[in-house]
Amino acid sequence: MKELDINNLNQITGNINSLFESLIKKRLYNNTFDKSKFLSIIKASLLSEDKNLRKVGAKLVRRLRLIEFIDYIRPLLNDNDPTVRAVSILALAQMKDLDSFNKIKEIYFNDIIPVKTSALMYFGVIENQESKNILIDALKNGNEDLKENAFQGLTWHTKDHDFNLMKSFILKELSNPYLVSKFIKNLVVVNKPEVVQFLEELILKTDISEYVILSAIYVLYYKNITKYLLLADSILIKYLKDLDNLSKHLLLYEITANSLWEIKKIPINEQYKISEIISSYLNYYKGKELKYIIRTIKNLNPIFHNLIIKIFNIDKLSIDLKGELISFLVSKNVDKTLKILLLEFLNDPDLYIRELTLFNLLTTNHIKSTLAYIEEYLYKYEELHLKLVILAILYLNT
Repeated sequence: MKELDINNLNQITGNINSLFESLIKKRLYNNTFDKSKFLSIIKASLLSEDKNLRKVGAKLVRRLRLIEFIDYIRPLLNDNDPTVRAVSILALAQMKDLDSFNKIKEIYFNDIIPVKTSALMYFGVIENQESKNILIDALKNGNEDLKENAFQGLTWHTKDHDFNLMKSFILKELSNPYLVSKFIKNLVVVNKPEVVQFLEELILKTDISEYVILSAIYVLYYKNITKYLLLADSILIKYLKDLDNLSKHLLLYEITANSLWEIKKIPINEQYKISEIISSYLNYYKGKELKYIIRTIKNLNPIFHNLIIKIFNIDKLSIDLKGELISFLVSKNVDKTLKILLLEFLNDPDLYIRELTLFNLLTTNHIKSTLAYIEEYLYKYEELHLKLVILAILYLNT
């Protein structure tokens, strides 16, 4: 592992404010973007005393695939901030950095849950027996979040797709349909004939949750098995007919929010009915219903997407619901006129939401007018870590 020059580190970190100022001024007065100086700012951010700069720097190393900064990411595994440790693990996972294996293993067994979940993503991309054993341990002994990431990691072990093992964990968790549904969706990448046979048998069981059935149909669709699509329609119609009290509305939206409807569109007549129900009862819904409604609207024809404006205008939206709205607004099938709403979140009072918005804008194709609007926040924001994400957007778009 390469040693970092301490004198050089001190020089880099001491200059971070001047680096920002110099790059922004050059952009303002010359309308140019110095990409080498931007990369120097990334490096300085990884070494900064500001945990937000270290966090954003590590995220950008991953997003921009800056593998040359690997020696600046590895030390962050010892960072005092758990979020910095978590995002650094994800960056090293993308790089498939074997040199960090033992350290990340140590972190997995001793750190807090959010850091452990990132570590499981790392063990998913490092295909060896020790990684597999850790994933199995998490599936046996972890909480729901750990189990979800561990199962996904197991499906990434393409050299050894142990479907019998995956199947055993699915059957073990059948009493938890939401977790099993997530497990099943990950089987899309498992190319073994036994997968189709198992899912078809699962669909025909009488005591299986319809939530699980839809996820099985979703995977089978990707494997060119389409004969169960009518069954999906019949499940949807059943829930649409059974709405005699508000508690049943949530059950409907859990069904209509399923990923299956992204690829197999809901019949148009049912889309109209769902749209009418949302419009009529929106004022009565609370956070959980609204979360699934946002996901449902994404699955509807774009002519119904204006429903999202009513949710956007609700007072005092939670951070979780704002995150759902941001996820909706960056979706590919959302009209550009609606995507403009995303820019409104740049003024959100919550720092996390502003950062989340900028990272979503990082991976969005920008027209010149929106890019200019985003760039204005270089001069409006005081937080350096937010400025850094804006600079990354310019780095990718100039």
